[in-house]
Amino acid sequence: MTTAPTSVIPPVRAFVSIAMLFLLIAPLLAQSAQKGASSRRPAAPKPLDPLTAEEKRTVERTARADSRVQELLGGGRQRLISVEFLAVKPEDPGRAQETAEHPISIGRHGVALFYRYEGNYGVRAVVDLEKASVLHVARVDGDSVPLSAEEVSEAGKLALRDSSARRLLGSEAERYTIEGLRSRGTGEGDPCAADRCTELIFRRGSLYLAGARVIVNLTSQTVRIAGGEK
Repeated sequence: MTTAPTSVIPPVRAFVSIAMLFLLIAPLLAQSAQKGASSRRPAAPKPLDPLTAEEKRTVERTARADSRVQELLGGGRQRLISVEFLAVKPEDPGRAQETAEHPISIGRHGVALFYRYEGNYGVRAVVDLEKASVLHVARVDGDSVPLSAEEVSEAGKLALRDSSARRLLGSEAERYTIEGLRSRGTGEGDPCAADRCTELIFRRGSLYLAGARVIVNLTSQTVRIAGGEK
């Protein structure tokens, strides 16, 4: 019995065929990759959405670059307190009315709040994100500027380095959870009447440290114990 000869594709022809096939499917693979990347790209924020992390950075950067903000903050010690979304009513009322044909168009705005320790006051800057410009700058009374989480953390570190506070807290001082309340002086002789101060609250579980008050002056970077020591 005879067997029919088997057809063999020469190696060069096989390589050419594979290359041509790759050239045919390569555009399809590229289109698929682009669609996948676009589907993973975060959607643009809607007009009333909270600020994204990148938008917050843009608000701070734009505010700090403004000459009016720079003049108010000066070269002394200061910090960013917050960056928040701000809905600004457009001059054209029609832009704030949403219809099926025309979605709401009020732009994107943010407000940056800074605090300057020398002089005890804040600086508020309203930023237009679409135009990357500062619309309004105002000086704010220091008593109306809230404490930031970073300031409470800084106050806690100052307290844990203070010998009187360490004696009060005992050998396991680092195990306390530290919270902070704004402290304002009541008399002319109280530094906290003019400086930025916080009273720290020390908690372990559901129990709070009692018997003495730990007051941190963030302006002078000092710690004071009121009400006795342990």
